[in-house]
Amino acid sequence: MPTKVDKKPKDPNAPKKPQTSYFIYSNERRAALQKEHGKSVTEISKYISAEWKEMDADTKKGYEDKALTFKEKYNTDMEEYKQTEQYRTHQERLKQWQQIQKDKAAAGDDDDAASGGKKSPRKSNSRGKPK
Repeated sequence: MPTKVDKKPKDPNAPKKPQTSYFIYSNERRAALQKEHGKSVTEISKYISAEWKEMDADTKKGYEDKALTFKEKYNTDMEEYKQTEQYRTHQERLKQWQQIQKDKAAAGDDDDAASGGKKSPRKSNSRGKPK
């Protein structure tokens, strides 16, 4: 049986990815809608989504321009970050993690071969089904 894959290590020093145009809009609207209506987060999200879908192209363009500006800044910051020692250290940790994952996968394949490649039968899901 294959082993569980560990999460890929994140680099805490890397620049944060920029928000999309939709998230920029939703963050602006969420605060106002919570004050006006006081509804749950789910209801407010549905309302914001409906507004975004019906929004005219000119208004969306403003948010898309903001998102593009944030993305350009992120790309610049990322290029600068890639020149640092912190980035190189993270890349080494990433290579080690990838090797560990390969080793775990290979060990899991060996276990399957030793058992003859047979899997144990699945348990039936009889919840809610009449007998």
